Amino acid sequence: MVRDMVEKKIVWEKWIDPLNSNIDEVEYPGHNAPAYDQEKHTEFLSLDPNFEEKMMDEDADYAEDVSPEKQLIYNPTRIVSTGHGFVSLTEHSYASKHFDFWTLHYNHDITKDLLEAIEKCEGVETMNPLTRYRVRIGLNRPLLKSGSFNLNEIRKNVEDCILNFSDKNSLAEEIKELLMFDKETIDYVKSVKKQIKEANWAIYVLPNGRVETILASESTKTFNEKLELLNKTKNMIGGKILRPTAK
Repeated sequence: MVRDMVEKKIVWEKWIDPLNSNIDEVEYPGHNAPAYDQEKHTEFLSLDPNFEEKMMDEDADYAEDVSPEKQLIYNPTRIVSTGHGFVSLTEHSYASKHFDFWTLHYNHDITKDLLEAIEKCEGVETMNPLTRYRVRIGLNRPLLKSGSFNLNEIRKNVEDCILNFSDKNSLAEEIKELLMFDKETIDYVKSVKKQIKEANWAIYVLPNGRVETILASESTKTFNEKLELLNKTKNMIGGKILRPTAK
């Protein structure tokens, strides 16, 4: 019940490639990587990212005595072992070169139905649930750079989708609880619910269709006293009390 009363919050975090291919982008937003136009005559593979620098230092003296035509230029290439064998990592191998990845943190359960709703948001191209409270969302980097999509608008749409989301199960339970009332009462209760912004609330629907509402931004002594009074009244005369449910 405590989780039901927690205010919904969303936090965005820039996703860092495990291979650190986008570490500069994360640490230094707006940086421009230098372009290298050197012709590479011979390439050697190495897992050491500092391989080229070490080799150039060791061969500095030797390079002075070798003609430019015979000089070797070392270009370290990182390789990884996959289920299909060893694969060389080039700039085209990194997903972060093609997608703008963000990790979305949400302080309520990220359910299957919620994931399906997020996936339908405009601008969301890929989505990978990571844990109970976080999901990685991939946006199309070329389209963002071209201005076809706006990053802030996409994130705002995703946030609105999550905060206004109603789980299918909770919605079904809510309708089931109100079946004893007429359609006019049910529609009124739904309209009242949509207007509620507070994290903690209770709607008491009396047997005669009258509706009582108590609201609070957080659990307080006054709110709990009023809620207890509603529960005592319900036990005496009947009716239904609706409370927040975790999404």
